[in-house]
Formats: sequence, C-alpha cells, structure tokens
Amino acid sequence: MEKGLLKTNLRELRKERKLPQWMVAAGSGVDAARLSILERGAPPRPSEIGKLMAYYTIQHCDIWPDMSGKEV
Repeated sequence: MEKGLLKTNLRELRKERKLPQWMVAAGSGVDAARLSILERGAPPRPSEIGKLMAYYTIQHCDIWPDMSGKEV
C-alpha cells in the first residue's frame, strides 16, 4: 500500500450492497468525488468517519481496519 494510504473496506461494503457510488454519497452526505478518493485509501476526515459509520451502521474499524484501536 502506498505511503499515507489506509486499508479501507468502503468499496467492498458498497459493492456487497450493490450500490453505485453516487447513491452512497447522497445517502451519507459525503461528496461523491471525496468518496471515490476515500475508496482508494485517503485518510478520512472526522466528519466523514461519522457520516459513513451512520450510513453503513457499523464501527469505524469495520470500514478502516488500520484505524482499529484508535478513538474517533
């Protein structure tokens, strides 16, 4: 993995649910372009963590395993 990027399960979560990116963006409140960047491993902003946790109704460590054990 490239330096500065995080392991993320965002793309897998979206595809498991057969959702297009725009729908996840609209439902979560995260900008579609930013969601695309997050799916490629960019570190999330605190507000994005909260929005995506609420959208998928899972914990942050289930989305970003590299962040497990860190408080958000």
